[in-house]
Amino acid sequence: MAEWLKEEERPTVRDGFERGSLNEMGPMKAEAKLCEYKSERFWNPCFSDINCANTCIKEKFNGGHCNGLRRRCYCYKPCT
Repeated sequence: MAEWLKEEERPTVRDGFERGSLNEMGPMKAEAKLCEYKSERFWNPCFSDINCANTCIKEKFNGGHCNGLRRRCYCYKPCT
């Protein structure tokens, strides 16, 4: 990964366990790992996952959510 990126700008790998994608019988299908990026357009504190997700979709991501003490919007897409 690029060393010049600040830690909060580096993508974070997420898997199905953190996303709650498992049911009582286990995973239903193989899921790709998700990489998470800090939104470039969402600058205010993030209190609405829906607004964050909509902003991320406009940024060509699959979705997004609010996270962290500083309430930042993080976008996600499958890792490549």
